[in-house]
Amino acid sequence: MTRKSILKMLVDAGILALMLGLISYPLTRGLWRHAMMGCGFASLVLIHQALNGWWYRGLREGRWTLRRFVQSAVSLILVADVIVLVTSAVLLAGEVFSFARFPMTNWARSLHVTATAWALVLASLHLGMHGDAFWQRFRTLFGVYARCFMFTGMLIGAACFVQSEMIWDLMHEDEMKLLPETFYEFTGQRLGIVMLFCIAGRFLTQWFQARSRRLRAGRRRAAPAAAPVHRTAASRSGPEQSAAHDLTLEDFLCAQGHPAAKKPP
Repeated sequence: MTRKSILKMLVDAGILALMLGLISYPLTRGLWRHAMMGCGFASLVLIHQALNGWWYRGLREGRWTLRRFVQSAVSLILVADVIVLVTSAVLLAGEVFSFARFPMTNWARSLHVTATAWALVLASLHLGMHGDAFWQRFRTLFGVYARCFMFTGMLIGAACFVQSEMIWDLMHEDEMKLLPETFYEFTGQRLGIVMLFCIAGRFLTQWFQARSRRLRAGRRRAAPAAAPVHRTAASRSGPEQSAAHDLTLEDFLCAQGHPAAKKPP
């Protein structure tokens, strides 16, 4: 593991830890501490963007598969949500910093709460979709029981999500919610929600891969015998080999019978 990889893991872990600390504000209170943690969160997000700047440059390159489209959409929506989150935090900064001449308003506070809830959900999906190395180690460690543990984790996360009543924050509804009594209960509840959407993101990625394999297997059976290709899939580079087995947007639309998709020859 390279130093850059370790740095990325530390930055991601710091972002998650600060996010959990920030959303516990209804229990911990303390506007000054909340503001300082928010500044640290924004700084780590900027470092994360700098470490992954190659991803933005690669958006115009390569083939757009269905998996890549969904992963990119989740990532871009997450970036937009964090921008809204930070902007709404700046509008509320007048309550903490005397030099910030922004009076605290109800709509800014409501927007801040909604953006925070969506950031937690989207960040968890993003983490589940991109953590291939982690999920591979998880499967190697638990073997045939890995999927059972994942389903159990989703059930626990779903119970935490329902109990937290976070659906009202996601829908931008200003409803009074019954919060856990202690900070540890609140953090455990939010970690359950993170686990739910992380595993959901992983299952969604696996569905794309399985769908791609089924469609390509059906095409191979239906297509006539072709001349042998000297360059095998094993000789391709990593990204090229991965893209060769992914489901393209055109393949997906054709499978659904969409009129805008081109029919395969």
